[in-house]
Amino acid sequence: MVAITKRELNQQTAKALARVSATGEVVQVTERGVPKWLLVPIQAVVDDRLEELTKQGWVIPPQDNPPPWPDSNDTGAPEYTPEEVDELVRWIKDDR
Repeated sequence: MVAITKRELNQQTAKALARVSATGEVVQVTERGVPKWLLVPIQAVVDDRLEELTKQGWVIPPQDNPPPWPDSNDTGAPEYTPEEVDELVRWIKDDR
């Protein structure tokens, strides 16, 4: 991890951001010698967060070979005609 001062960041913002983008490296920004901020590539944060949510069970990654989508006849669900669907949509819109 590279450290730069707040003043260096102020004077060379584009250079610091380009370095983070190009290398994926985290840049630590200090103020009076004390670490205050981190410049981190957004993809690293997204990847870490996605991995964390997957471990917690909030995200399920896509399967390589998902099962085929069932036919409507296989599920036992009622089948509606287009007219019945239109009537249901009208009923829902009027109810709200």
